[in-house]
Amino acid sequence: MQHNESEYYNMLRVNVLVIVVLLIVATAQAQQEGDWNLYKTTVRVQNILGGNSVLVVHCHSSDNDLGKHDVIGGAFVEWKFRVDLRETTLFRCTLQWDNVPEKNVVIYDAKIDNPICRERCWREVRPDGLFFLHEKGSGFWEKRYSW
Repeated sequence: MQHNESEYYNMLRVNVLVIVVLLIVATAQAQQEGDWNLYKTTVRVQNILGGNSVLVVHCHSSDNDLGKHDVIGGAFVEWKFRVDLRETTLFRCTLQWDNVPEKNVVIYDAKIDNPICRERCWREVRPDGLFFLHEKGSGFWEKRYSW
């Protein structure tokens, strides 16, 4: 009887060890692929320029080029993504309308924006600048770029 109990506990230890190793490997893989993050962040860039101004938006990250989009007044372009584990996710955009020189802006920086807009990161391009919505807390619009 003693011999069978010993074998049982040895097998139990081996099974527990295998499960722990599999969990560690699965967690590491999920972190690499960004699946550790349960929510998706949506960045929205809206044209609030007024008149008949068409806003040309071209955004990209180090991994993705989102292409050029012609955004008519009141309309918007948006995309969703998961912030990486180290919070290094960064999107840059060029904005151009009418005869205004092209504007180069950082539209999303996880280190700055994740604390203030985890899921809905709305941006408004207005005649006097680029405004960022603080989704968390007060819900006010911060002017980050002036022109």
